[in-house]
Amino acid sequence: MEFSYQKPANLPPFGQLCFDDSDEDMEVDIADVMTPSRLRGTKQPLTPLMDDDSGIGMDSDDSDNISLESSFNGLKSTPKFSMQRDNQNSEAKTITRRTLFGHISQSQQEDPGSYCKTRQGRASQRRGRGPVLRKSLSFGDSPQFSTSGEMDVKTAVARLTDEENLIGDGSQECALPTIRGKHSDLKSITGDTVVDLISGRYDDVISSFRLIDCRYPYEYEGGHVMKSENIYKQEDISGILDSVTCDGGRHILVFYCEFSSERGPKMYRKLRNADREVNKDNYPHLFYPEIYLMHEGYKSFYQHHQNFCTPQDYKPMLHKDHSNELRHFRIKSKSWSGSEKNVPHRLLF
Repeated sequence: MEFSYQKPANLPPFGQLCFDDSDEDMEVDIADVMTPSRLRGTKQPLTPLMDDDSGIGMDSDDSDNISLESSFNGLKSTPKFSMQRDNQNSEAKTITRRTLFGHISQSQQEDPGSYCKTRQGRASQRRGRGPVLRKSLSFGDSPQFSTSGEMDVKTAVARLTDEENLIGDGSQECALPTIRGKHSDLKSITGDTVVDLISGRYDDVISSFRLIDCRYPYEYEGGHVMKSENIYKQEDISGILDSVTCDGGRHILVFYCEFSSERGPKMYRKLRNADREVNKDNYPHLFYPEIYLMHEGYKSFYQHHQNFCTPQDYKPMLHKDHSNELRHFRIKSKSWSGSEKNVPHRLLF
């Protein structure tokens, strides 16, 4: 049996495709659509793979090589395609880009230069849209509207914190040589320095000085540092502040007790804190900015400088002949400090 093949009469020529049966003018060569341009003899750069994270295929001025127009030159010339593109000039267009992970559709307005935005352009736009960051104020920072008084306060606090050998208001260094004693928050001097002070060695530097013995009266009467005065009650602090001489000179106070470990330091801090309270509206001004503590107290001073003691004797607090007086003053001292349980036991700036 023989078979014969008959070619249909109405089929279009091989290699031609009709997009619409009612419009035979829209015939496009399949070879133009399916065959890459490099196989047709046209030397054009290959379409690179695009990935924003990897940096491959970053957009540049040659973005026309990436667009779909390079693959559909035949479709551009068809009447129907041209009509549709003309009707969409004022509308948003959807552009499909080929990436490592498939196709990504991106909507954008008509741009005659390029259908894609460069990574640099997107980054600059993100920077432009981002919030403006401002430095927040930290401790020690000052806003632009700070007054000169606030700046003076902060400068004084910074100096008092950073420099150890300054007097209480931070205005100048101590007139007397200090040592590191048992109380790190207090300025301590040796018994030798007290002797020099009594002898007038510092008369050209200071205007006056007061030696304050904080022991109980029977101790003071039993022997004390020459030129010292006995002030042991905390309510007498106000009397010291009231007797200040405001003449611009350097008026020095020196506290001590038997060992300079409890009563002397407590009176020192009490006076400084009271001075701060009185001058709280004029910080860091103080009536007595220069205060010292005699290191190791009267007992050590008596052992090394009996010639500067009057009378030349030493009576300890726990003397057996003064037990009743000790009990009396202990009860009094508890009543004086009863309202100070929550008060810090360190000197305040």
